[in-house]
Amino acid sequence: LPLAVYYSITHLQVPTHHLSLVLTMTRLQQAANLLLCTAALLAQSCTGSSITAGKNQDASMSSMTTSMLREKLASKHQKKIRQYLNHEERDGALPKRKTQAAQTVLCSDGTTIGYDDWNAVAQDIEDDAFQGPGVGGTFVLCPNTSFDTTSIDGFFNEALVIYHSNVIIQCGSTGSSENNCIVNGNATAIEVQGVASIGGTVVPTGVEIRGLSFMGDAERGAPKVALNSMVGSSQVKVVDCIFSNAMNDIERYGILVSNQAVVTVENCVFENNQYLSAVYATDEGSFVFVDRCIFRNNEVLGDGLIVAITSNCFVSIVQSCFDGNKLLDPKADTMIFLADSENLVLSEENYAEGNINSGDPTLEVCNGISSVDLKALMLICEEFTETLCKLETSAPTPAPIGSASASPSASPSSSPVVTTASPSSSPV
Repeated sequence: LPLAVYYSITHLQVPTHHLSLVLTMTRLQQAANLLLCTAALLAQSCTGSSITAGKNQDASMSSMTTSMLREKLASKHQKKIRQYLNHEERDGALPKRKTQAAQTVLCSDGTTIGYDDWNAVAQDIEDDAFQGPGVGGTFVLCPNTSFDTTSIDGFFNEALVIYHSNVIIQCGSTGSSENNCIVNGNATAIEVQGVASIGGTVVPTGVEIRGLSFMGDAERGAPKVALNSMVGSSQVKVVDCIFSNAMNDIERYGILVSNQAVVTVENCVFENNQYLSAVYATDEGSFVFVDRCIFRNNEVLGDGLIVAITSNCFVSIVQSCFDGNKLLDPKADTMIFLADSENLVLSEENYAEGNINSGDPTLEVCNGISSVDLKALMLICEEFTETLCKLETSAPTPAPIGSASASPSASPSSSPVVTTASPSSSPV
């Protein structure tokens, strides 16, 4: 029994303070069985269905050609690709939301509904997952407010963690970046994880981050990772968010995508950052959809602003702009790098201009997508064709934190202007 508890804590990602809620005798028995199976596997005698299937899959994959493997994965994920390429179908594909208790937390003005403390948001999302109905819901942040990612208690988690489906974190009642919810602090901001339960690991879908501004400042710096989607087949949308001024000397990413997660980035701005990569996808079966985003004046320490480092990480880029970015690695030569040329699902109406390699100014930079042709064993460049950016805009500067003064700051500059002349004669 103690071994089962240890396994549950270390491998099933169950916080210890929730074991009484999650680890029933059924789960403990399952954990114990898994331990026994693992021990048997080490002795090469475990014949459980999951491990047998894994062995068979490995054997099958090793005998396949790269082309056959790609076709198998594309067929397996074709429904997912279809949903995320079609905007109407994409939005309709999300699970129907259950009822969430009305948010009652108020901003500092005492009337506006919203959170003004990052740790409070994290705690309420966690409580909903483990102590409440676990149905997700919308968590509204107070407009014109700065949030410190390092305020998380750090005992069990060091980030705001989303465990369940249908969680929406948004800035203000409209979920717009114009509401100025500034997220900074030198820590990971948001993680999307699964959680063990009696029925198996819960995989969050229908998660949305709307209108947040992940910005660095001189005092707190910027989030080390703004969003880390790290559980298999999770579905996350990042909409109208701003990533800017992450210029400290720490290795940073904007968005990390792993373990077959599906992440859509829409109408976002990445500006004046120093990143390893703005969007970095790893692990086979991961999906990244970038729609109508701007990448401007960033410094890139890694292989590109958008990187799919593993074969069969699928990428779609539509109506996005890459302007004035600098590659710092003398060997880097592209804005977008794909480990397999056939990982590109769609590239349409994109623009790139003025991107250079500052480490080696003589190196010609691919203003588009550079990918590896595994059949020909060569690197190919697909330049973007648009001559103008269709999304010409820049990230707004953070609004002052506080209320405007009600009184005028000075007296009127002149006397009132008379707009009508005196009567020309007495009334008749």
